[in-house]
Amino acid sequence: MGYSKKRFARGEITKEEFEEKKIFLTKIKPKNKLLYVFLNVFIVVIIILFLF
Repeated sequence: MGYSKKRFARGEITKEEFEEKKIFLTKIKPKNKLLYVFLNVFIVVIIILFLF
């Protein structure tokens, strides 16, 4: 997901594709809520690392 945002920022994928991927990612939620929260935090950390 972090990679998708980076590609989106560089204009390699369209906004429509990005939205579709986001919807697709939110649909596949792991059964374990704790794991899902951990994954979200991990994704945010990756995005922050890409920005700085």
